[in-house]
Amino acid sequence: MQDIINKLFDDLLGEGALWLMIWRQKAWYIVGFALFLVVMAVIVFARDALAKRTRLLSVVRYGFLLTAFVYVGLVLKAQPTTTNLVTPINSVAVEHQFPLGLFLMEPFLFLTFLFIGLSVLLWGRGVFCGWMCPYGAMVELLSGIVRTIRGTLPSLLAQKLHGRLLYVRYVVFFVIIGVSFYSFMLSEYMTEVEPFKTLVLRFNRQWYFVAYFVFLTVGSVVFYRSFCQYLCPLGAGISLPLFLRWLPLIKLKRYEFCSTCKICYKDCMAGAITTNGVIDPRSCLYCLDCQVNYWDNRRCPALIAQRMKEEKEKKGGGSAPPLRPPPQGDQSP
Repeated sequence: MQDIINKLFDDLLGEGALWLMIWRQKAWYIVGFALFLVVMAVIVFARDALAKRTRLLSVVRYGFLLTAFVYVGLVLKAQPTTTNLVTPINSVAVEHQFPLGLFLMEPFLFLTFLFIGLSVLLWGRGVFCGWMCPYGAMVELLSGIVRTIRGTLPSLLAQKLHGRLLYVRYVVFFVIIGVSFYSFMLSEYMTEVEPFKTLVLRFNRQWYFVAYFVFLTVGSVVFYRSFCQYLCPLGAGISLPLFLRWLPLIKLKRYEFCSTCKICYKDCMAGAITTNGVIDPRSCLYCLDCQVNYWDNRRCPALIAQRMKEEKEKKGGGSAPPLRPPPQGDQSP
C-alpha cells in the first residue's frame, strides 16, 4: 500500500509537475468545462422541476446537447474512449499501479471520468451517455431533427432481439480488454469500433473511417441510438457497476401502477423500460420522458384517476383532498 501511495505522489509531483503546466495553459478552457459539468449536475438535481415544464426541458436538453457536441467534442476534443478504460485496467493488472500522471496530462478527460464515476453511482450511465457524450449528443440532435421533420422515428428492433443485442457491447468491451494483455497496440486498433476519433478529428481521416462513421450514425438515427445501445464498448464499461441491483443510488421515480401500465414502456425510445415498468439503468439514457409522464395528470393513468376523482368530488360539492400520487414502488431491475 505504501508503494502505491508513493507512486501516486510521484505522479502528482514528479517530472516538474508537467501536468500543472498543462492545466495552467488550458485554465480558461478548464473553467468552461468545469462549468459544463456543474450545469449538468444542476440539470439532474432539477429533473423533477424540468419534467413538469416540458418546453423548458426541451430547450435545456437540446441546448446542452449542442454544447456537448460542439464545445466539448469539436473544440475541446474531450471525447472519452474505451482506451481510457483499457489503459488503467492494463496498468493496474500488469504493473500494479494506476497511471494517475497520464490522466492528469489530459485535464478534460480527467475531469470527465471523475464526473462519470460519481454520476454512474448516483444516477446511472444515462447522464453521461444521454447528455454529455459528444458523439451521443450529435446523434441525439440528428434524431431530434428527423423527428421534427417526420413526426416520428422507426421503432426499435423487436423487443426480444433488442434484449439479446444489448449484451453485444459487453462482449466487445471484454474482448478489447483481453486483447490488451496480449497486445496493447492491437487493442487500440480494435477501439476503432468507436467512431469517436473520426468525430474529434473532424473527418480528417482515411475514407473508410469516414464511411464507417456515416454508416454508424445513419444507423443510430434510423434505429434510435443503436450504436450506443448495442455496440459501444465505452458505454458497456461504464455501466458494469449497474449490474449491482442497488445501483444507482438515486433512482427515477415510479408508481406502483407502473408495473401494469405500458405507456412509458411504449414511449421509451431506448427500450430501457421493461414490460413490468422497471427501468434498466444499464440502458436508460436519462431522456426524462418517463418523468414527464410521471408528473402529467393528463397522461399518467395513476394521476388521471386521481384527477377525475377530485373533479367528481368537487362537482358533488365535497372538498377534495390535495392531489397526491399513489405510493412509489421499487423500480430496481
